[in-house]
Amino acid sequence: MQPSNEGDPIPPNDNLYSPANHDFYKHQPYQPLDRHVQEVRLLRVTKDVDGSLLCTLTDGIPLAEARDTYTAISYCAGDPNTRPLLVNGYHFNAFANLVHAIEEAYNHRTDRSVNKVVLWANQMVINQSDATERSHQVGFMRAIYSNAQEVAVCLSTTNVDSDAISWIERVYEQIPELESVPAFFAAQTTFVERDDDIVPGILREPLERFGSYVHSNLHDGRFVGCWLQVLEMVAQPWWRRAWVLQEYVTAPDARFFYGGKAILWKPLTAVLLTLFTTREWILNGTLYDTYQRFSPLRLTELERKTPSLTVCRRAV
Repeated sequence: MQPSNEGDPIPPNDNLYSPANHDFYKHQPYQPLDRHVQEVRLLRVTKDVDGSLLCTLTDGIPLAEARDTYTAISYCAGDPNTRPLLVNGYHFNAFANLVHAIEEAYNHRTDRSVNKVVLWANQMVINQSDATERSHQVGFMRAIYSNAQEVAVCLSTTNVDSDAISWIERVYEQIPELESVPAFFAAQTTFVERDDDIVPGILREPLERFGSYVHSNLHDGRFVGCWLQVLEMVAQPWWRRAWVLQEYVTAPDARFFYGGKAILWKPLTAVLLTLFTTREWILNGTLYDTYQRFSPLRLTELERKTPSLTVCRRAV
C-alpha cells in the first residue's frame, strides 16, 4: 500500500482513523509540536449568534503548563458519518459523534458566565496527516487525560432522548447511603454478590434501601421506563472502547453526558455499582418479568454488552 498523501484520511484499519480533510490541510493549520516537552494543542470553542460552534486551535502548549486548564473529550466515534465545523475559520470534516460531544461539553460547561470552553479533542488537536505526530501524541495520551481539569464522557452517539441520568440522580438523592458504595468497591479485589451471608455491613444498608426503593416504585410506569433506559444507557458502545481505562479511569474528575443531561462520576458510579450488585433481582422474579416485557434488549444480551461494571469499579 502506498503511503497516504498529506491531507488524505488515515486508513480505516488505523486506530485513529479520521475522515478526509483535504481542503483543511491545504491551509497548513498545524504548527509542529516539540516532542521533548510533550507539547499539545488545545481547542477553544465558542458559539456565534446563530448558535454554531466556532473552534480555534492553540499550538505548542507544554502539557505541564496546560494542566488543569482544559476538558478532555472521551467519546465513541461510531459510524463514519461526519458534520462540518469551523476550525480556525476553515471547514473541518469531523466525526458527527465528536461534534455532538463538543456541543454537550459546551452546553454543560461549569462556568456559564464565560462563552467558551477549552477542550482536548483527539481528531482536531492531533495533526492526523502526520504519522509521526500521531504516534508521539498517542504515546502520552494517558498523561493528557490525567492532566485535564476533567474528562467529559459522552455516552450518547446521537441526540438520545432519555431520562436515564435523571433517574440515577433521583435514586442517589433518595438514598444517601449510596454515597459509601464507591469507597467500598475501591478497596475490593473481588466482586460482591448480593447474599446476606457475605455482604459486609457497610453495603447491606444501601443495598436494602435500594431494593426497597425499587420495589416500592414498580407500580409507577414512568419509574420503570426510566429504569429500563438506564439499562440501555450502560449498553452504549462507549463502555466497550479499548481506550476507556486510560481516558476515564485516570481522570482527576469526570462528567458523563447522556440524553442531553450531565452527571458527575460519583453518583453515576454509586448507583450503577449498586444496580449491578443487586442484579440477581433482575434475573429472578418481578423485575425480570418487567424487564422482559418492556425492554428491547434481552437480558443475556445486556449482560454481554455491559462491561460498565468493570469500568466503574476500576474508576473508584
